[in-house]
Amino acid sequence: MNEFLELKVILLGESGVGKTSIISRYINDTFSGDEKPSIAMNFSSKIITRNNFKIRLNIWDTIGQEKLRSLSNVFLNNAKIVILVYNILSIESFECLDYWLELYKNRLSDDTILGVAGNKQDLFLEQKVPDEDGSAYAKKNGAIFALISAKNNKAGLDKFMDQLVDAYLLKNSSKKPEVQKYIKLEKGQLENKSGGGCCGGKGKKSKNKYNNIIKKNNGILNCVFLGENGVGKTSIMKRICGKKFNQMEKHTEELTENLIISEETNLRLNIYDVNNDKIKSKEFVDIIKKVNIFFLVYDVHNMKTLKQLRYWIDIVKNCKEEDTSYLLFIIGNKEDEDILDKQNNDEELQKFSSEFNAIFRIASAKEDKGLENLVGDAIESYLNLP
Repeated sequence: MNEFLELKVILLGESGVGKTSIISRYINDTFSGDEKPSIAMNFSSKIITRNNFKIRLNIWDTIGQEKLRSLSNVFLNNAKIVILVYNILSIESFECLDYWLELYKNRLSDDTILGVAGNKQDLFLEQKVPDEDGSAYAKKNGAIFALISAKNNKAGLDKFMDQLVDAYLLKNSSKKPEVQKYIKLEKGQLENKSGGGCCGGKGKKSKNKYNNIIKKNNGILNCVFLGENGVGKTSIMKRICGKKFNQMEKHTEELTENLIISEETNLRLNIYDVNNDKIKSKEFVDIIKKVNIFFLVYDVHNMKTLKQLRYWIDIVKNCKEEDTSYLLFIIGNKEDEDILDKQNNDEELQKFSSEFNAIFRIASAKEDKGLENLVGDAIESYLNLP
């Protein structure tokens, strides 16, 4: 596996300040003058190199519309760089930075880097917010300031992003960085995406679905871990993302996401871990609607947690649109050698298999067993769905 440092970057600001255009210019060097306001949380990623070390920036485009701002609040979790964006032609968008700053202060840690960007510098003749006001605002709040133009100044935007990344690395230089890992798919899985067979000889169907994912979703598959509290969802998710097992792992307090990459196929997986208390929230429902692979986790020593998976499957079915294909991947966790009271759940598993066409795996997050190429197997199975 190839290791890389992953930094989550969030753009905050009013609708229309140009957040989506900034990301498009930075990631793809493209610009569209008629970008519509974002109605969902989206992210793009870009790999840069610092001191011969790869850094993946996962850049989130947030929702500026008033009625949808609560979503932006949730997605601030674990952000390492936050950029407050205003439109230099709009005094109102500048004055609203206080709202977004307060949101940032209440959600993020002291090691996060803050940036302030005045966009649409190309229209300086119509400028309403003086440069010195933006600079003073950034200085007052300990932020890095820049005037940028998503329309015609990529060099300036690149410089600003480099400043933010370098500031983060400098500020956190004494800490050992927690790296993520690329997925390494087994030989034969998805290896011939441009032609020929893959995924066990079912090449044409898999290839077509793979190409559709690349085209429609920028190569992103969305996954989520569901199950009762205490079954080990967060521990499994962290294991497959290359992180250490924590015996004292706490219940997930909010919605969190991790991104892991298949270098061979360019597929990206956005993997969500959710707080069970949030399952009736709009944020949760919006995520379930776009998820492709559901990892349903139970405790192999607790039959109740297995039976309760029916409840979670019902939630999935109620949120998904008809004729939408998705994969159910059931994981029996805590198969630890030092525990001898494992319950025999074979009959119940057979019911799930015949009723929901689910895939099963027994695993141990503690001992890192049964998780080898879990994601690769899930991708392969999803691409071969009818």
